[in-house]
Amino acid sequence: MFPHIIYNQHQTGPYPSRIFVPPFDDPMNPNIPPLVMRGVNLVGDAMTRRLDQEGKRGAVSRIGFDTWWNGGMRTAPYYHNMIGILTETSHASATPRRTILRPSRKHSPAPPCDARADDVLPSPVPRRRMAPSKQLRLYGDDVDGGARIGAKRRQEWLYDSYQMARDAIRTTRGKPS
Repeated sequence: MFPHIIYNQHQTGPYPSRIFVPPFDDPMNPNIPPLVMRGVNLVGDAMTRRLDQEGKRGAVSRIGFDTWWNGGMRTAPYYHNMIGILTETSHASATPRRTILRPSRKHSPAPPCDARADDVLPSPVPRRRMAPSKQLRLYGDDVDGGARIGAKRRQEWLYDSYQMARDAIRTTRGKPS
């Protein structure tokens, strides 16, 4: 049996986030099955919801990462009817650092941030120190959030995989579903 959810962890999240979690930025790649994208969004939202429930602020979505690069560990599974999740913590260094949010676009493609919530960063962190131990805890909490939604909806993932495979077979035979 193949996995239904693939989780790829990285360390180059966009400023001023603490961690990037899907949903991805628009526009969506139309070659990816809609049920895959709905699953990616559902799992990503469950992960960020878990972080906010635990008071772990700074998760950002819908910015900087999209579904157009087809060579990645999280993107290739889309074409096999699997959910691919990518997360990016705020920096790749093992050295802790303090970041003060400033309304400025020169540091990243992220929108200006003056510690007010918006649809990209609903729970900003005005000042923070990000140590490797905090990065690991964020990953652990995200893995747990993704695993919980995966287990809770396991029958739906299986049925969605079946539907997507069936639709792909019908389409290749010239009978769109």
